[in-house]
Amino acid sequence: MVLLHLSSIVEAQSEIDSLKHLAETTTNERTRVEAYIKLCYKYHRVDAALALSYATQAETIATQAELEDALAYAKFRQGTVLIMMDSLDQAETVLKEAQIIFDQLQDGTGLALVKIEQARIQQRRSNIETAIRIYLEALPLLKETDNKNTEARVLNYLGSLYRSQKQPQKAIEYYEQALDLVTTLDFKPGISACLMNLSTMFRITEEYEKSISYLEESIAIKRETGDKLGLGRGLENLAKLHATLKNYEKAENFYQEALTVASEVNDSGLKNIVLFGLAENHFNTGNYHLSIGLSREVLTSPVVSNDLELQVELYAILADSYEKIGDVNKAYTNAKLHNKLSDSLYNEQIVATTNDLEAKYQNEQKAKEIAVLESENKVQQLQIQSRMRERNYLLAFVMIALLLIGLIYNQYRGKQKSNAKLKELDQLKSEFLANISHEFRTPLSLIIAPLKDKIRSTTDPKEKAVFDRMHRNAEDLYHLINQLLDLSKLEHGQLAMNLVPTEAFGFFRVLSASFTSLAEHSEIHFKSQIPEGECWMELDPDVVQKVCYNLLSNAFKFTPEKGEIMFKVEVESHTLKITVSDTGIGILAEDQEKVFDRFFQSSNTGHMGTGIGLALTKQLVNIHNGDITLLRSDEKGTTFGVQIPLKKVDPVENQQIAERIKNVKIDREKDDVVTLSDENRGPVVLVIEDNEDLSRYLKELLRENYTVHMSSNGMEGVEKAKELVPDLIISDVMMPKKDGIEVCNELKEAHETDHIPIILLTALADRESKLKGLERGADDYLLKPFDPKELAARVSNLLSQRSKLKEKYVGLLRLDVANIEVSNREEQFLKKLMEVIGDHLSDSAFSVEQLSSEVAMSRMQLHRKLTALTGQSASTFVRNHRLNQATRLLLAGETATQVAYAVGFSSPSYFTRAFKEVYGVAPSEYAGIVA
Repeated sequence: MVLLHLSSIVEAQSEIDSLKHLAETTTNERTRVEAYIKLCYKYHRVDAALALSYATQAETIATQAELEDALAYAKFRQGTVLIMMDSLDQAETVLKEAQIIFDQLQDGTGLALVKIEQARIQQRRSNIETAIRIYLEALPLLKETDNKNTEARVLNYLGSLYRSQKQPQKAIEYYEQALDLVTTLDFKPGISACLMNLSTMFRITEEYEKSISYLEESIAIKRETGDKLGLGRGLENLAKLHATLKNYEKAENFYQEALTVASEVNDSGLKNIVLFGLAENHFNTGNYHLSIGLSREVLTSPVVSNDLELQVELYAILADSYEKIGDVNKAYTNAKLHNKLSDSLYNEQIVATTNDLEAKYQNEQKAKEIAVLESENKVQQLQIQSRMRERNYLLAFVMIALLLIGLIYNQYRGKQKSNAKLKELDQLKSEFLANISHEFRTPLSLIIAPLKDKIRSTTDPKEKAVFDRMHRNAEDLYHLINQLLDLSKLEHGQLAMNLVPTEAFGFFRVLSASFTSLAEHSEIHFKSQIPEGECWMELDPDVVQKVCYNLLSNAFKFTPEKGEIMFKVEVESHTLKITVSDTGIGILAEDQEKVFDRFFQSSNTGHMGTGIGLALTKQLVNIHNGDITLLRSDEKGTTFGVQIPLKKVDPVENQQIAERIKNVKIDREKDDVVTLSDENRGPVVLVIEDNEDLSRYLKELLRENYTVHMSSNGMEGVEKAKELVPDLIISDVMMPKKDGIEVCNELKEAHETDHIPIILLTALADRESKLKGLERGADDYLLKPFDPKELAARVSNLLSQRSKLKEKYVGLLRLDVANIEVSNREEQFLKKLMEVIGDHLSDSAFSVEQLSSEVAMSRMQLHRKLTALTGQSASTFVRNHRLNQATRLLLAGETATQVAYAVGFSSPSYFTRAFKEVYGVAPSEYAGIVA
């Protein structure tokens, strides 16, 4: 790898030296200009000043030689370099000059490139709407010139801008368009990048299954293309997604793989992020000592000293971990460091906000100055502008000062309220309550643990029911003690707010989802009304979760079957409003004033509960500077309303909202084990074997020459086969859930997998079992114990036979569809594809996505099956079939232009290039040569 890298550096330097020599020695002015423009491009990311000098020399030569097109491209290159140097005004002027020349020359490609750079300038100035408008103006120009690569890049830019504007559906729309384009081009890195972008968007919209699916496709491509750094980042993101879904075992595996990759590429930044993720994962699974060790390892890295946000998160984990293991002193020390760094980070954010306001103001001022300079009476207008500028400067600084004063005042007022509450607390009662609660927790823990063991071990249904009831009541008592401890902490001022940037709407969606199964079990109609999109604000997720949990738990407790519960979240002005309403028994009018008093129970509740929940809820809302009220309570039900001051913040990337929801229980599934050979990425083989030792042996046997995927039972193997579409399958016969005969039968009946050769392994030596497997479509049968050389030979022979079939099917594709006589399911499938393409032959917009939909397969399944049958990607298959039909039309006497549009090409020029690439001659010459 190192030698290849050094080789590429040497090649790049050799090319630069050749360009310099050409620019200095050639007498052809156009060649000199082109050489200097290429040198500018080579250096623009390495040495911007040198790149600018090369672009300037190109401009000078093009001006002297009156080469208008070369001059335009020289100015365009000047503009791109000036943008990188943050000289945005100069860049804007130079790009405008280039645009005028391109417009005169009617150069669509040049105009599109200029518009892209103009949009980048507006993006850097935070004029997002203007940037979007200019990008949209560039798209038609790129379509006209059939520049799909650049078009895909612009679509990705638009997706990113809409993502920053918190418009996820728009962002997804543009990312999907970009994916379609790069898929048509079969550009693997582009496909991987688009899939990664879509995965990020679906994570933001909390469509986690889609997010994981797209991310896994992206990771597969990165493995295929050898993009190690991209693979590491993808695995780290995949681990975070599984951690969000509380699949901690899967998250651990992906973090470990990402850590291995980070070490291979020697990327300390990626390594620190992965170690931080592992520390969080260990904390969530109760491995507090491992969490501490990893967090401290990351803190010792020199790179972390410049990352204030990561340090804040690390000290938070350390504080929580030390608290969990009972080391109070270290927990306190790390909590102090966390709070100190949090304050520093908060101050940095205020400074950044101030700088943004000033920068935006300066941009507006520059725009006004340009407008004034273009007016007829420049001197008079500049004087007026100077007075306006002075006034606006004054107003801006006054606004910034007021903003800072307001922030300081709010902090001061919060501290005053907190101090006033502390003076009102009854210290003796609170200390007694805390002490007795702590004394209860130890014996209660000793009761709950044996009960869990009994529940797991007992087989008697009656005894199990008794133990379940005992365990449920013990857990209720444990929850009550925790509430008492929370009240005690509140009264001692120990339960302080931990405000973090949180996507509130997503947080509440996850929280409300945790009550869905309870509603179904209780036969209660539960509805949640949460706005679409995102709302980033500062809040304490733990406090808000407890508030909502108590209100919803009370609603479920007092609402009968067939009743209704509504959980509503809305934002009005600068306030977050939470409403919980039910159709339960209500609260008596004379009891409503006391409903938030500690230990109070309404007389119509039948003494259900303890009277602590609402008292605790009110105090938790108060520490968030909010308010809770009983809005309505009568025979038709009860409604509680919570109002919390809303302080919006900028979005925080990769925040795992679901990790803040502690009460959502998700069963862990056994992690799939996929083994890939790092050195040799040959044909894909899927091994379905339930015996762990034999499975491990087969993996070691095959991994030298093949990419091996593993499944531990028949049902999982069928799913993985349909997902991966491997080149060959080796399956045991006797397996749980679904045996090898059933696996073989199901895969041979499914059109996406019917072409895959299958080898069955069995200990059943009778002739009947072997015949049964072969009748169900198995391609080969091998008895245990088997000779490893014999297995290797049979695998090789079957794959070789598939290779010969590819040649046959490629020849079949050149026939007229009407003349094809199918003899098996694979030929029938190919004929079906050709018929579908024929039905849409003249439709240039007909895509691989539509083709896969027509044959009821995913895009990746179609791509893999076509690659296995013909050696062609889906996009190449569509293009070649169009060209095949074109040859018939050309031989029939039609012109090349007529044929181009008739077979679905958007432009004759593109048709000519594609035709010549496949047949070696231009379409206009084809009929004469063949005749």
